[in-house]
Amino acid sequence: MKSVIHKTSAVSDFKNTDLLKLTNDADAATTKTNLIRFELKRYSYIWVSANDIVFVISADHYIKSLVKINNQTKWMIKHCTIKELLVLLPHENFIRLNKFYLLNCNYFSTINHSEKIIHLTCGISIPVPHRISRFIIDMIKR
Repeated sequence: MKSVIHKTSAVSDFKNTDLLKLTNDADAATTKTNLIRFELKRYSYIWVSANDIVFVISADHYIKSLVKINNQTKWMIKHCTIKELLVLLPHENFIRLNKFYLLNCNYFSTINHSEKIIHLTCGISIPVPHRISRFIIDMIKR
């Protein structure tokens, strides 16, 4: 499923004809299903498939998500909690590492325990200063 941009501003970082521009939220519901809206910039939104979400970090009532769009990965925000986002995501692909982090297991590569860094298949490494239980680490390694 491809990512879809919903724009209300005139400027965009993405100039790809594969992305479908939508005029409002109702159009998104009828055009694509299972899309989640993230804020690209102020008043500029992007609709992404759950499978394009790579990693999520909690920031109070906002989440900061690493999202894969075509061949790029970008950090985007959404006004919700990880708990609210988990309801929208497929349970078989996502694992909550702790109360601050959520990981799409499809993008997991390795974890460096001594440096507390998670390496992803898309070539990005994310420091994880908070504790992750041994049980969770064993689950994502499988």
